[in-house]
This record gives sequence, C-alpha cells and structure tokens, in this order.
Amino acid sequence: MMTRAQEYRRKALNRMKGILQDHLSTALMDIRRLSSITGNIEEIFSNIPVHMTRKSLDNPDPTAISTVPVIVTATLHMEKDIDIRNNDIVIVKILNETGTEIDDAWRGIAGNPWTVNSRKRVSMTMQQLGRDSIIDSVTPPQDIIPEGKSTITIKFLDDMAATVRSSITTTAKIGEPLEIEALLIHGWDFLQMEFNGAVYNIDKLEFTPMDSEYEVIFVYEKLLIPTHFKVLQSSRFQRDDGTFATGAHWYALIPLRLRHADGDFMQFLIPTDRITHIESRNMIQFYPRMNGARLLIMPQEYFAEIISTTQEPDGFLINAAKVIPTTAESAAYITTRYDEIYAFEGW
Repeated sequence: MMTRAQEYRRKALNRMKGILQDHLSTALMDIRRLSSITGNIEEIFSNIPVHMTRKSLDNPDPTAISTVPVIVTATLHMEKDIDIRNNDIVIVKILNETGTEIDDAWRGIAGNPWTVNSRKRVSMTMQQLGRDSIIDSVTPPQDIIPEGKSTITIKFLDDMAATVRSSITTTAKIGEPLEIEALLIHGWDFLQMEFNGAVYNIDKLEFTPMDSEYEVIFVYEKLLIPTHFKVLQSSRFQRDDGTFATGAHWYALIPLRLRHADGDFMQFLIPTDRITHIESRNMIQFYPRMNGARLLIMPQEYFAEIISTTQEPDGFLINAAKVIPTTAESAAYITTRYDEIYAFEGW
C-alpha cells in the first residue's frame, strides 16, 4: 500500500507525463519533395523516427465544440544524417504510447534545418490532419511555390569540358513546366545531359523550375570523320550575332560523303556543283568543284584544295589535299548563319 507521499509523487508524475506528451511526441516522419525534373511530388523517405516538440498551439475557432488545436509551431528532432531540406513537405505520424498505432498526423513545410549536439532539428508551422487524412496529405500547400523568375544557363561542352558553342541564358517563370532540348550541332554527336549534379542519357529536359538559378549542360563528342565543308567567299554577309559585314568568310555548310582518306589526301562525294549566295539582293554563284578551289573541311576545321573532279550519277567526286591556309584564309570569318540553306534529301 502506497503512503500518502508516494501517492502524491505518482499523481505528480502522471500530470508531468501528460504535459510532456502534449508537447513532446514520439513519431514517424515522411519526407516528400517536389522534383525539379518531373514537376511531381515524390516521397524521398518514409517512417523516419523523430521526436516532435510543440512550442505553441493555436485553435482558430476557440468557441468550437472541439478544442483540439489544428495548428502548431513545432520542432522535429532526428538523426543528423537525415536528408531534410528547406521547403520539403513533411508528414508526421504521432504514435500511441506503445508505438504500435498512429494516433494523429500533422503536415508542414520544413524550414532550414540545423544541427545541435549531433542531432538535426527543423522547425515549421504544422497543420493537423488526423489519422484518417494521411493519404490525402500528398497534395502540397499552394504557397510552397515561390513567385518570380528562374535564370537558366544552358552550356554546350565536349567530354573534356571544353566549349562546343556559346552558352545560352534564358529565364522562366518559377512553378511553370519547361522543356529544354539539346541543339543539333554540325560535326558533333550528343552524348549526355548533366543537370542538378546528375547525368542523364536524354537530349530533352522537362522540369518545373523552383529555384532562382539552374545550369543545364549538354555534352557532345566530336565526329571523327568529315561530314561537311564550307567555301571561301568574299562579299557582304551576316555574322552569327546578326550584324552585317563585307569581306572574306567561310560560307554555307555543304554535306559530303567521305570515300577515302590517306594522310593529307582525301576523296569525297558532294551533292551539287553550284552554290548560290544571295545577300541584300546581290546574287553570286560559285562552283566548289573547280580545280584549285579552297575548302574548309568540317567539323575538324582544316583547309583543303580541290585537285580534280569527276561527275557521277549521284553527285561529284572530289579529290582534294590538305593545305596550309593563307593569312587571309585563316582570318576569314566562319559564319553559321547560312548553314541550314543547303539541305539535300538523303544526305
């Protein structure tokens, strides 16, 4: 039989236990995160053991029959290696005393976590769901999507991280789906895409920007054999930036089929013997099949001179040899503004 003092201590401990249970709960936590690639909410972790301390309670309708608080300011305590991030959607399932059943459930948007004494903590405002509403908690609150613009830098590199072509910077509205596709770059094969520290074997990125800045890298590998050539022309032309100039430039992009290559000598087939250049109402025709004509072989960008030409049923067979360019040829502008003019079916 308990003494009066023991009975008093027992009741005090029970009262203290009740107070602690109101403010410190053993629970399981699910973490859901908005994927920046798919735009969907994905469950990252589930049933992580945590303790939830409730700092304050707020019942928006104190005159209601139910006095159970529906909003709390809470802090979650967990192991320090848990990957919880700012803006993660957190579902906390409060366990009963035996830890065998779920008594209640809460949802919140995580703030910035911090670590104290080898334990990670994160605070947030949480809304009560109830044990029967856990399935519906996948839908995120609308206010987790920040307003504003996202700046996206798109880079085009080779497998040694050297620039293949100049980067592109664009902006998009945060929270709206976006598609970014790799460019077709003559003389280069698409290899892979890098985004958010991961590598993907796809040439189109579909995602919903949620942060203010992103970097997308498309990686290419150089083709080992020539695929095109350019011809030297001296006339008015348009640079890649849209400005006009007059002078020597390597014009157009004509496909070729390599037949044979041996050292400095090469033999290839071209689909046409006549190229027309029109700029500002001036039309100039020139013939790349003429002996002595100088070519810029792409994508390797080395110079060649035509030695002889033979007409065949499907084009012109060119025998050419590599040459050392003149100062003027080396300085001539390599324009890409006219690269799509000459498209030959089957080439």
